Amino acid sequence: MTQTRGLPAMRSHKRARFEEFHALYQQGMDPYQIADRLHVSDRTIWRYLRDLEGRPRRKDRYPRLKPRIMRHLMCYPQSWFTCVELVRVLNLDYYERGDGSSLKPTLRRMEKEGLIVSEKRPYNSRGYHVTRLVTWYRLAPGRQP
Repeated sequence: MTQTRGLPAMRSHKRARFEEFHALYQQGMDPYQIADRLHVSDRTIWRYLRDLEGRPRRKDRYPRLKPRIMRHLMCYPQSWFTCVELVRVLNLDYYERGDGSSLKPTLRRMEKEGLIVSEKRPYNSRGYHVTRLVTWYRLAPGRQP
């Protein structure tokens, strides 16, 4: 019960701190000095700056990745690919790659737009007894050349 009463106060405190940051930043104070003065981390200050500039929290990789994925899938219209296979053939750099998790939102969006289709199928790459479900992607039937 005390937590629910404290929640709005916490929000107003954060809002007040953000407004204080904004006033100090408009006066021309260095962001690192503002961080020291407000007793917050540098990362918090850079997040405040991002919010002031109106930049989104996430990078939108879709405009950059969609043409590359479509070019590859057009070359192999009947083939199915896993997300990790697409990461490898597209030669994505380390920060875009990981385990394919940065490619999955792009693939889901392309599927919503009707550009590709997906299906979950069992996959056992090394002959182990454990088989797991993996999502496979290919060009949508109406999009094939």
